[in-house]
Amino acid sequence: MIFFPGPFTKHGLTLVQACISQGTDYIDSTGEASFVIEAAGRFHEKAVEAGVKIVNSCGLDSIPFDMATYLVANKFAKKGLKTKSVTICLEELKFVASGGTINSAIEVIDNTKKLSDLLLPYAFIEESEAAKLPQPGSPVYFRYDSNFKGWQTQYVLRSWWLLSRAYGADFKYTEGAASRGPISALSFLLALGLASPLLLVRPVRSLIKWMFPSGTGPSEEAMVQGRLKIKALGEAEDGSKCVATVEIKEDPAYLATSKMLGESALSLLSRRLGTASPSQVSPFPLLDGGVLTASSALGMDLVERLRRAGFLFTVDEN
Repeated sequence: MIFFPGPFTKHGLTLVQACISQGTDYIDSTGEASFVIEAAGRFHEKAVEAGVKIVNSCGLDSIPFDMATYLVANKFAKKGLKTKSVTICLEELKFVASGGTINSAIEVIDNTKKLSDLLLPYAFIEESEAAKLPQPGSPVYFRYDSNFKGWQTQYVLRSWWLLSRAYGADFKYTEGAASRGPISALSFLLALGLASPLLLVRPVRSLIKWMFPSGTGPSEEAMVQGRLKIKALGEAEDGSKCVATVEIKEDPAYLATSKMLGESALSLLSRRLGTASPSQVSPFPLLDGGVLTASSALGMDLVERLRRAGFLFTVDEN
């Protein structure tokens, strides 16, 4: 089952439950943290028992960040090393949001009692389990770093937890966005600071939903001009380093996300049929059921499929 018409909090939970009861694997393109939290809390153990893979956020919101981190940890693990930390830097992002995406974001705000809970690094992990974990890296939103001129903290940390903390017992993850200089960084900070409080005002949200109704989206010309580039700076526990790069040279939100969903579905199907390529063996065993993430369910098989679809995934030890 491939599910992509949000808002997911409104439409997705019943479908997840139905898929588990029918023994059907499921993927979606959600970017709604509240939906993932509820799906994991209500259905993870049931999906494990049923041997059903519920894989959330197989699109722009998570796969580039999750798989870049996975590539770093995979590189170190093949050398017998544990990963100490990964710092994600969003270097380029260009896309036009659709009405559906905007409405999904507003749905999260409308239906979340305490928005600050969505920003907790371990938000996608049960509270009882999160309390046992080490202090995570800070989700750095604004920072100047002369050496590394980073979004999906909760998703990546859920991958690490689902894989039995195999990246490294004390693994830390941080993320930020690159800027051309202090003026552009300050401009972005001011714009975000002004826009964020306005979204908390219900009439403003209603106006935005009216201006950008579901079903509207970017033109074909705008999609061709889309771009995404991120880098993941990894450090092993022995101090060695590597950098993973993920680059998409087309609209990441629609053209690329449709490919991510399709290739994720094919990867799930190949696992179900036992036809996944044996050459894509990873030090991290993939999981056979639960509310999962792309890396914990699909691993290197998905990376290779996306490479063949035109995505750039590289790991540089220099």
